[in-house]
Amino acid sequence: SFLAISFVDICLCSNMLFSAISALNDGAAMCFKSKFLCNLWGLVWHTGQGLSVFLVALLAFARWRCMVKPLKTVQRRTVLIAIATYTTFQIFKSTLNYWYVRKDYQYTSMFLGCTVSNIDIGRLATIDKVVLFSFLYICENHGSSHTHHCLFPVNHVLLKK
Repeated sequence: SFLAISFVDICLCSNMLFSAISALNDGAAMCFKSKFLCNLWGLVWHTGQGLSVFLVALLAFARWRCMVKPLKTVQRRTVLIAIATYTTFQIFKSTLNYWYVRKDYQYTSMFLGCTVSNIDIGRLATIDKVVLFSFLYICENHGSSHTHHCLFPVNHVLLKK
């Protein structure tokens, strides 16, 4: 679990180097001019945020379980399945904007990174609207108190009606 936490933290920190380059150049897109790099940055950033929180919670749960039942070990297979399942969920959530809205990540100087915003909801098919808003509802009402870890990377305040 420590190895996974360290890996995610290294990915997030190295991801921030691109934002630092933009910040040192008065918010200019710099590295984010490439559509591929912007999409990759957005995927790593938005997936890594939730995954980092999940891994720390998983570590805390494993420690709690070891205190409650000191003679029972936490199964490595169970931990790996939990990590794989949550990672798959996070990747799905981070790419939901592309699959359902057909919108790529775009550089935003205000965030010094790539995000998705200004989605024209009127152009979506009905089933896509149901999936999109169901996912938003579930995340906002059943997520953590910090809903930005649960929402997929669409600033829903900016959604066009």
